[in-house]
Amino acid sequence: MQRLLEVFIGICFRRYGPEDLPDSRFLLQTCIVLYAISSIVFSSIGPGDQTANQPGFPVIIVKGLFDTAYSVFWFALLLTVFNRLQRANQTLTAILGIGVILTIIALPLAVGFYSVPAESPTIAYFTLGLLLLTGWQVTVIGHIVHRALGFPLAGGLAFAILYAVTYFALVWFLFPNLG
Repeated sequence: MQRLLEVFIGICFRRYGPEDLPDSRFLLQTCIVLYAISSIVFSSIGPGDQTANQPGFPVIIVKGLFDTAYSVFWFALLLTVFNRLQRANQTLTAILGIGVILTIIALPLAVGFYSVPAESPTIAYFTLGLLLLTGWQVTVIGHIVHRALGFPLAGGLAFAILYAVTYFALVWFLFPNLG
């Protein structure tokens, strides 16, 4: 277990790639469940006041499940298009595993962001932290795609940016109160 955590953290720092993870269906399924849970928890963080615009818990669950399904679908499609399905377990495990780790890191930043008044200068630090973390996640996803598809790093980053832009656009469209 410690070795797995070392590999996931190593992927976050681009020292390892998805090929360093075991080709395990069980590990992939575990990462899918953990990713869905972390996405649901992250989606539940929001403004403290309960207004009519606040989404209910079922919407938060649907958003978390959408996040998970979209990630699996998008990267499975990418691997299929480039005829690299044999790398699916490891690649999806890497994408989802680093997603869980970076979501755990983002949780205190999101709580802080929603805990301070919008007029507070402190909100800029939380906003900057969340933006930097998002950039880090896109960079790591680009690294994983680069290693999984054998593309130059710039190609992996281009696909990671495309994934992030389409994901955020869909979330803002489908879940406007959760953005």
